[in-house]
Amino acid sequence: MDTELRNERIHPIDIHIGQRIEKRRTELGIRLDDLAITANVSIGEINRIEQGITKATPHHLFNISHALNVTVNFFFEKYEDNFNKEIIRLVRAFLNIDNAVKRVEYIKLIEENK
Repeated sequence: MDTELRNERIHPIDIHIGQRIEKRRTELGIRLDDLAITANVSIGEINRIEQGITKATPHHLFNISHALNVTVNFFFEKYEDNFNKEIIRLVRAFLNIDNAVKRVEYIKLIEENK
């Protein structure tokens, strides 16, 4: 299976997790091979996780979190997917509409386009 097809199945959260692992590992000055040994995960697997090529299993996240001295939640911190960003943008724009009649019109417009 080529890399492009594999990457289509990777969710943006998987890329974020990989970046968080690499960031923490680098901050601590831990080499990739040392993390692999401590976390009991192959070097290749950790490398692919950091690059966002493959998904980390819960087992991997558990072991890696212990090796990096963080909670599993650390890997999910500071993540905002595009859907949440769009919701925030929509709510902010809506709240900036001063005209109550216009707000009702926009709500109807959105509801009609389900």
